Amino acid sequence: MGPDSLLSPELKFSRRNRFVLYYLLGLAVVVLLFAVVYNVTLSRLEGVNQSIFASIEFVIQTMTTTGYGQDSGLWSHPLMFVVVSLTQITGIGIGFFTLRMIIIPLFTGAEVNLDNRLTPKQDHVIVCEYRRDSAVLLNELDELGVEYVLISSSREEAKRLSDDGFPAIHGSPQDAETFERASIDSARAVITDTGEASVDTILTVRSMRQDIEIITLTDDSSLRDVLLETGADSVLSPRGVLHLPPDPDTVIRPSTVLLVSGPHDALEAFTDFTRPARSISRGDSVVIAGVGEVGRAAQSVVTEADIDTRAIDIDENERVDVVADATSEAGLREVGIENAGAVIVCLPDDSASMLTTVLSRSLNPDIEVLTRVSDTDATRKALSAGADYVLSVPRVSARMVAGELRGEDVLAPASQIRIIRVSAQPFADSTLADSNIYEQTGCLVIAVEDDTGLSSTVDPEHRFTGDEQIVLVGTDEAVKQFRKQFDVTPVDTGE
Repeated sequence: MGPDSLLSPELKFSRRNRFVLYYLLGLAVVVLLFAVVYNVTLSRLEGVNQSIFASIEFVIQTMTTTGYGQDSGLWSHPLMFVVVSLTQITGIGIGFFTLRMIIIPLFTGAEVNLDNRLTPKQDHVIVCEYRRDSAVLLNELDELGVEYVLISSSREEAKRLSDDGFPAIHGSPQDAETFERASIDSARAVITDTGEASVDTILTVRSMRQDIEIITLTDDSSLRDVLLETGADSVLSPRGVLHLPPDPDTVIRPSTVLLVSGPHDALEAFTDFTRPARSISRGDSVVIAGVGEVGRAAQSVVTEADIDTRAIDIDENERVDVVADATSEAGLREVGIENAGAVIVCLPDDSASMLTTVLSRSLNPDIEVLTRVSDTDATRKALSAGADYVLSVPRVSARMVAGELRGEDVLAPASQIRIIRVSAQPFADSTLADSNIYEQTGCLVIAVEDDTGLSSTVDPEHRFTGDEQIVLVGTDEAVKQFRKQFDVTPVDTGE
């Protein structure tokens, strides 16, 4: 039984702290052992009986070289001098060890071994080279209660994340030894985001474990089949989620996104009722600013809807209509921004995206602006710049990974909304109105499934038997609060 087993499950020691604890326990054992030996030999060989505490004091004085003259007149037998000499030599050895392994790393700028900061992991996720916004995914995993270890080939990035409290280590995801340090033998999944090295990373993981789940993120959706054939179980290519967090007190404005649930016919009727007088039609054009992976995906979707597109990019290719700078007023005028119904800003640089958003809005106040950002912190800036919707690529990637790991649905229109399905057992013999789910957690019950099937018409006076399953929708915090308060786990639908 190690030190960790003596503590509550929530309290875990890092490798460094475990090392210090083992050291202190070992030091106490050594001191006590020498004290007992000294006490017994002093009694048997010299005929002097003294308290064990006096012997402990002697050993501590001797090992720390602070003096031992008080007992020197008691020794005459040769074996006593041997015992005292061994105590002195052991004390010197412990002193050097303490100085080198404990004191110097603690008080100097010596290089830190990040592995020593890791706590023991079991059923965890190994994240390899997450390039989008590491803190977003790691915070997402924390919210889900999923343990993880992040591997970064950048020593500075690994140390920065470790200093911020994230379990990160430095190493190459193409090196088996790195995965051994990340405890791959007890891991449940590996997430790779290693770009061109993804194939090498997948092969490395598969050479170590055939049964582990591998989730791969890529910016190039054309590599999906190749990555699956190499050994990935899931390949995610985050093309987009529109970011607009809902609020129950929000005033419904023309740009507000509504989340509704109900039968198919009811949703169709609602769509007809809420369709704006002026929407993007086949007569309008949509400007695509930037024809990278995201821009090509957007262009394909819009084209499939039989809506005319006009693409602008600084690099010429068959998908580009105007070769010009999308951050310039002249380039936007040339591509027809003034007469377009919408513009999708897909530039890789957030600063350039902000400028294009502002220019588009100034040249056409009625245009609908959809902006992609690479930095999560840029979301609010883009909204302030005039964007109607913002696509946060790091947030999309994190949510897609979370969905793969936990089987939860994350709604596309707003990246902070979750749908979960749980057992109604905690509410057995009570009605929906009596349960106060919304009042206590902020989650809304949108459907109930029983032996008769799934019903989206929820009767607040329906009395649960406990055999049903309920479908809830809520924000991150609301779902977290619901699961904590009612101690439930989302049901695996097997889909």
